[in-house]
Amino acid sequence: MKSAWLRISIVFLNVLLVMAGALVAIDQLPFWVQSQDDSGRWHVFALGGSTTYGDPFDASPNFTALALRHLGIEDDNEAKLHLFAGPALTLEQNLLKLKDHLMYRAPKHGVIVLYTGVNECFREDKTYWMFRYGLHRVPLFYHIVNVWNRWTKKNLVEGVNSLGVFEAQYREVFRIARRHGYKVITVKPAGNIYDYEPDASPWSSVSRRQVEELLAQGPDAIFDQLPAYRAQGNENFLKFVYAKSLENSGREAEAHQAYIEAADYHCSYVPNQAKRQVVHNISAENGVTAIDAWTLIESVSPTGRLDQGAFFDAHHPRLEGVYEISVQVAKQMASVLDRTMEVFPISSVLSEEFNKKKWNSIWFTRALWYATNMLKSSTGYADRRALFASEYLDQYHPEDERRHQLKKYLEIVISLHRGLCSQAKDRLLAFQGGAQLWSNVFELEGHSQKMAESTLFYAQQCRWKPSLLTSLQNLSAQFQAP
Repeated sequence: MKSAWLRISIVFLNVLLVMAGALVAIDQLPFWVQSQDDSGRWHVFALGGSTTYGDPFDASPNFTALALRHLGIEDDNEAKLHLFAGPALTLEQNLLKLKDHLMYRAPKHGVIVLYTGVNECFREDKTYWMFRYGLHRVPLFYHIVNVWNRWTKKNLVEGVNSLGVFEAQYREVFRIARRHGYKVITVKPAGNIYDYEPDASPWSSVSRRQVEELLAQGPDAIFDQLPAYRAQGNENFLKFVYAKSLENSGREAEAHQAYIEAADYHCSYVPNQAKRQVVHNISAENGVTAIDAWTLIESVSPTGRLDQGAFFDAHHPRLEGVYEISVQVAKQMASVLDRTMEVFPISSVLSEEFNKKKWNSIWFTRALWYATNMLKSSTGYADRRALFASEYLDQYHPEDERRHQLKKYLEIVISLHRGLCSQAKDRLLAFQGGAQLWSNVFELEGHSQKMAESTLFYAQQCRWKPSLLTSLQNLSAQFQAP
């Protein structure tokens, strides 16, 4: 009986070995064995996460798509764009999509545009092999690995966000490109974003008043409290408050560094300088000049640099940032595709690509959302976001008088969230005459209801009379979808 089970086990293992060998062989097959597109048409593979789009994500073009337009390519018969990019995708997932496509449909002419490094620390507490094979969804495996890591104080294997894994995967893209004779265009991700607030407790539950009480103590007093917060497991929270306090005190250089350390400490959801260096080095080794998204986005930033509140501007930049990246990608792509480059104006993107009503609706809603979500966001961040939306509308939709109404409403909201009750009251009373202009104007998103509730909450903290609260409630209702 035992010998029978032994023979069965040996056969089973042999089958597994044959299957594994077949998979390896298939992955190494030269591209001439696979089906090809011999028509001379170019295929462009865009790899990355949601950052290959701008902000708002649901109404912004992919910068690689814009790059093709700079080359006068708007027809799939000339060049086919394959978007292996999307929300929360990592380089590991991009590679799987690319390999799967090339295994069966490898075209003869190809270009790979690679902009990644942002999502690599997703599921950082899970190990690489678990993430690779989906085993992180099995609680038993997850529990076993966590117990092992705690007892041995070592990771079972490298984490999916480890620099070594990222570097290996990045080199794999170039290996695939060499095997198929493709060119690679690389874009360095934005560096450390030093005002991205941590998700960990107690940031999500702390009140604005508590933060302000800490800030009032000054940066040196806050710094002295770091050991106590570290013992509580809340060091990341206090590091951000410390950075804000330095900034408020005019110590900008120290604040800059403190923001970077705070973001690095709490896991660097954002790509860090080390990943930027990996992209730079591997690109240079392969004769490719990496495009620096950080510099390009910063050049069109309202403040001239990516500082407070730069998380969204850096990773989902406004249209100007997407446009600047697309121009640089097009320049490198022009020599590969042997095309003449003629940069089209950014205004044409608005007139041809977007439904203005939808674009306005999204921007108005986002502006209100950021301005009224100050419980978690710094005042400077929310103010800048609201100002950004207003500036955008002034620049691209000067004929739209409703933007003035938005600005007036934002003034009320910001005053409330800053605790300036009398100022908010005066602004509310002065604004009553134009409130009805908002009725049923935009098809706003679901953020509107939460925005109204948040604003009303702060008005109640001002101890306003019921009549004023009713007026504010009626005004907020004008911003909600019919």
